[in-house]
Amino acid sequence: MDAAEKMARILQSKRMTQASIRHLFNMVKAVEIRLKADRNLPMGFVRENFFKFVRQTDYQVGRGIIPGIFRELVDAHKDIVVKDKEEFKGFVEYLTSIVARMKQK
Repeated sequence: MDAAEKMARILQSKRMTQASIRHLFNMVKAVEIRLKADRNLPMGFVRENFFKFVRQTDYQVGRGIIPGIFRELVDAHKDIVVKDKEEFKGFVEYLTSIVARMKQK
């Protein structure tokens, strides 16, 4: 929880809004919801969709919509997130905690 609080403060100091993170967050949350509904989804499905999230993150950083620090966060977790479904769910939980701690404007 402390790490999520700290990351939320860092992202806000870099002018990332809750709306801009929420769009990206919804991409991974949708995958988590599918995993809960169908526990037999292959890990390939999770990887494919996570890497779509990574590409969208890169695109949004390139457009100046979100700060590069968010891409650094994603890059730092990329290898472990695609390791297995539990790690993916843990990453979604971490992002949930960050989004919950960001103040709305």
